[in-house]
This record gives sequence, C-alpha cells and structure tokens, in this order.
Amino acid sequence: MDFVEWVSVVLDRLAAAVRANPSLRVNGFGHDQAARFVWDDLVDIDPDFAASTRAAAVKDGISALLGKGFLREKDPVMGPYDIYLLSDKGRRGAKELEASWGIIAADELDDEKKSLLEFVNTQSERTDADHSWLAYIPISEVVAAMGWDGGAELVTIVAKQMEPSHFDPYLLSGRLSNDVVSMRAAYKGLVWSTRRSAADPIHAMFKNLDRAAAAFAVSDEAHDLSFMQNTELRGIVEADCREAAACRAAHSWKAAALLFASVLEGMLFDALHWQSTMVLPDYVDLPTMVGKNKKKGDAIDWDKIGIADAADMCHKLGLIEEMTRRMLGNARDWRDTIHPNNERNLGDRAGEDDVVHIVAMLDRLQAALLQAARRSASP
Repeated sequence: MDFVEWVSVVLDRLAAAVRANPSLRVNGFGHDQAARFVWDDLVDIDPDFAASTRAAAVKDGISALLGKGFLREKDPVMGPYDIYLLSDKGRRGAKELEASWGIIAADELDDEKKSLLEFVNTQSERTDADHSWLAYIPISEVVAAMGWDGGAELVTIVAKQMEPSHFDPYLLSGRLSNDVVSMRAAYKGLVWSTRRSAADPIHAMFKNLDRAAAAFAVSDEAHDLSFMQNTELRGIVEADCREAAACRAAHSWKAAALLFASVLEGMLFDALHWQSTMVLPDYVDLPTMVGKNKKKGDAIDWDKIGIADAADMCHKLGLIEEMTRRMLGNARDWRDTIHPNNERNLGDRAGEDDVVHIVAMLDRLQAALLQAARRSASP
C-alpha cells in the first residue's frame, strides 16, 4: 500500500469513528484514540506500538490530513495540543480528498523540482502490506544524488520553493533532533508523482482553452454579467475585465492574472449577496465555515473573505458545482501574489498558461452563476 492510498484509509477510518460517536465532533481525539480508530485490533498503546511502523503511519497520516485541511487542531491557541477535529470536508471522507488529485497532478514543475521530488519521494516512502509511512533522508544523500553544481545550497533553495509553508507542501525539509538537515516526502508531492492520470480530465477541459479565453476577453459583449445585481460592483468587475484583457494582450501575465482573479472574486461576492441567496436554508450556516479571524462577533467579516472561502460558500448553497469550487481554490494563489512576499513564498510568478487557466475558470463561473440566477428568477 502506498502512502497516498494509506492517507485515504486513515481518513475513512477516522470519519467512520466520528459517525459512530458524534461526541467526537465536539471533543475531538488525540493520537492514541486515532491509532485505535485506525487499527481496530489495537488494545494498548505501549512502548512497542509507539516504536512501530504502524504508529509512524498513523502520525504521518494525521500530518497529511492536517496539511490538506481535512483535520484541524481543536484549539491551537487555548486548548491542549494534539487534539484534532475532522473538518466538514474531512467528514465526507476519502472521496473528497481524492477529488483534489487532478488539480495537484495538473501542476507543472520545472526539471530541477521534478528530479528533486522524484528522488525524495522514492527514498522517503516506506510501505507495508496494510500501511505506509515516511522517513527523513539526510541532505547529504540528496545532494550526492542530484549532483548539482550549487550543492547543498541549491538543493535547499529548490526545496524551499516547493514548501512555501508547512501546510500542503510538495516536500518537507528541516533539522531533526540530531541537528542533521534532512528531507521527507509529503502527501501533495506523492500525489503529483503517483497519480498523474488524475489530471487527464483537467487537461481535456483545457484542450481548447485559448479559444474559450479569447471569446471571453475580446469584447464587452462577451462579458455577460447581467446576473450581477449590485450595479456598483458590476461596474468595477466590467472595468477589471477590460483592463485584464488589455494586460493579457500586452503579455503582462501577472497583472492579467491579478485582475481576472479580482473578477472571479467580484462575481462570487455578488452572488453571495443576492436576495434569493440570503433566504436559502443553508445561508445561516455560512459563518460556521470560517475561523474566528474572519468574523466580527458571530457574523462573517466579508472584508476578510477570499476567493476560496467565497467559492466554498457558493458551493454549499448550490450555486456552483464541485469542480468549479476546486478550480477557484487555486485562483486564490494568484490573487494573493499582489503582495511580493506572497509571490516569493509561492515560488512562482503567473505566466501565460496561468492566465489561460484563470480565464477558463471565469468562463465556467460565469455560466454557473447565469444559470443560478435564472433558476432563482423562475416562479
């Protein structure tokens, strides 16, 4: 069993335990409880188990699920450490997790990143018949295998570009307790290496993308924003569309990506404030989808809501489909690169392909919201 499959197993077993004992949704569970949920034959958490590969597999599985947002710490500030809750998508199980494979597998990595990732993945992943875990590899072994002129310094630079944060990186690097700099595989990087075929539907969707993008961005007539009800916001979005098209024509890719992502955000925010949307039964539950840092009291602080949050909300309310929600989550990265430090952390700058992809998202979102608006207007 490889590690990607193992994480799905861990998630499904944790989700089954929470369904069987609803109090876990409130109280959460620690590593020891998680181990018992995953291994139903486990009686005691003794030193022998703690030192076993089965224990390491549970720990690494939990780490992967935290990085993907399928688990979260119960209260990382005030509460005890290592107490976890399943998130909303975590309770939906492995099917939801595996839906992200296509987006990951469709990512384009340069040759340096590919070679580094493939080596670390091969050396780090450990497998057994019914579980899998990850081992750290000393950087000296990585440097020797890469054979790059820049040595350890270049290996470290490339590795850091692949882990802009410790949440959902391609790989992990750092110093262990023995102060040896080491690297380890991560869930996202293993998905990228082992689930390449998951990107096939996305590649097919984008096969004729340039034509679709041009149809959207050529003229005002292509911008059917009639579904937008806030006239002031619609005016801003229309202006952004025109400027984004001009930037695209001038090959100013980052500026085009930022402006098109702004258009996405404007469409989503407008839809979330339609009168027909605010009377939907699930609308009152939207504040539960965001953390305290994005609220004013019990209400949503809309100034702090980004594309990914707004897309999740629109999906919950039935305004957009699941594939559209997942695609919009990726647009957040380019919206955030308006801040140079965020671009540095992301390790990439928007290019022509990225603009084409974002415009495809616009086309898809525009069609979905036009349809939703027509449904709401039907008697």
